[in-house]
Amino acid sequence: QGLPMTIVYNQERYTNAAGIVVKPDSGIHDVAGLQGKKIAIVAGSQASFELATFLAAAHVPYASVTQINMAPPQMRTSWVTGAIDAAIVWDPVFSALRTSGGKAIKTDGDLPREASSYNVCIANSEWAKAHPDLVRGFVAALDQGYQVTMKDRDKALAEMAKATGVTVPVATSELAGYELFSGADQTTPKVMGLDAGVKTSATYLTLVNTAKVLNSIGRIPSVPASFDNNVAPQYSKHLAH
Repeated sequence: QGLPMTIVYNQERYTNAAGIVVKPDSGIHDVAGLQGKKIAIVAGSQASFELATFLAAAHVPYASVTQINMAPPQMRTSWVTGAIDAAIVWDPVFSALRTSGGKAIKTDGDLPREASSYNVCIANSEWAKAHPDLVRGFVAALDQGYQVTMKDRDKALAEMAKATGVTVPVATSELAGYELFSGADQTTPKVMGLDAGVKTSATYLTLVNTAKVLNSIGRIPSVPASFDNNVAPQYSKHLAH
């Protein structure tokens, strides 16, 4: 929408920590089976893009699925009361619904890299340009967190659990559902690329593909001509090995 917003670090890609889960008695066995069913969704979140992408790949008309907008905690209640047949959601609710007998028919890992769900860190692009040293320090700190997670996972998981108020097993399960990216990864094609390679990077192409889908389902009025100002791998250049 024209905001001076740029991605300065792509932390991770969702793999099996999010997706579509269906009730065991719903009669839904695949995405095609969602036609005419009720699915819970956080409308306007990345789930809107994901659902549209999954439906299109299965040749299911977008309008043929009844979407019910609700927050993830509400989904657990609606699941029990039978108000929904399925949900497209992320952890911890995604795991909770599977634990209670739900079946995952798609996970985010089924999405291609150039049309995936990522957790990203964003900055005001004008502010970032005026304070490049602070942004470089910020991404360096994120990379340090990545290094600790890789080298001393038990310590990292204990700290994550404490900071977020969950148990270590829950933290372990959630972390297992991501593909994590280091500081050095940021300037590679699978993340943000560098210089001329930015436009063909997974992060950039995901913005393009997300915009196309959201435009096609009427959530945004038009597709931006370019995302050149919204992907900024240059702040991680010093972390490349």
